Amino acid sequence: MNLIPIQQSGDDLYVTFTDDLLEELGWNVGDDLDWEIQTDGSITLTKHDKATAPSRSQCTSPQVPECVAAYGTPIHDC
Repeated sequence: MNLIPIQQSGDDLYVTFTDDLLEELGWNVGDDLDWEIQTDGSITLTKHDKATAPSRSQCTSPQVPECVAAYGTPIHDC
């Protein structure tokens, strides 16, 4: 497991992935990531598996005009 610190710029929070970490994980710039909040408050990121998860076109919500990440769900699922 790799721990990546959260950084802040104004009101925005973000993480930075080094080239070495991306290579170790087998991730590339532009990959879709899924996230899951753990019981201890940490967040687990995994590379999105297009074969087992719904496509972005399946994101529908009559109350939300665009695809928005919800607490505890993959980033692109609504």
